[in-house]
Amino acid sequence: TDRVIREANELYAKAKAEKHTVGIMTSRFVMARAFNSQRRYAEAETYFEEGLKAYSKEKTTPAYLDGWNNYCALLVDTRQWEKALSAIGQFDEITCKFLKDIGRSYPYLEAVILRLYAHTYTGTNQLEKAKAALDKADLLSNDLIGLTNSNSIRAEIAVKQGKYSEALSYLTKVKELRSGKTDYIDVTILQTKASIWAKIEKAENTLLWSEKAFKLADSLSQNEFNR
Repeated sequence: TDRVIREANELYAKAKAEKHTVGIMTSRFVMARAFNSQRRYAEAETYFEEGLKAYSKEKTTPAYLDGWNNYCALLVDTRQWEKALSAIGQFDEITCKFLKDIGRSYPYLEAVILRLYAHTYTGTNQLEKAKAALDKADLLSNDLIGLTNSNSIRAEIAVKQGKYSEALSYLTKVKELRSGKTDYIDVTILQTKASIWAKIEKAENTLLWSEKAFKLADSLSQNEFNR
């Protein structure tokens, strides 16, 4: 990652000297993604914003839209709901104009935006709006990552509605869809299960899933340290 950051800074310096907006945007996005992978979210947020601003007056490209997607996802993941909703609105508007200009639809991207809205609505307790957005998203695109996100969000909604068995069922679907992958998303799943069992007042299950979450997080951290 240090090498990636160094090379991105070199690209940025060259692009800035030449006033090359694509290079500036690209280098800032590379920096943002590098910091995001290290969970240094505040720094990642700043670099995404710099990249988006640098390219904002140019013709929209898929790379620019991808930057918006990553930026909005970061705001959602860090639970900055008001800022996220504003950014998703901008992303949605830019995407709609882009698709209109090229004269085509892009269901997958439309579903991505709807799931971002759904997660934000869930965070702000607009649960019926969240479910409606997910229903529409799942009809537009049933890709693996998208369905995994949808089931994760549906689990959150179910928890907020006190439907704990339903929430656990959605989390089981998430695990099945992830088909053997192991990363920090699994830590979140385990923590959510522990939280659900705590609400049901099943102390032994709460402890079991809390310990699993702790051990997995510790293992992943050790793996990162030893790279």
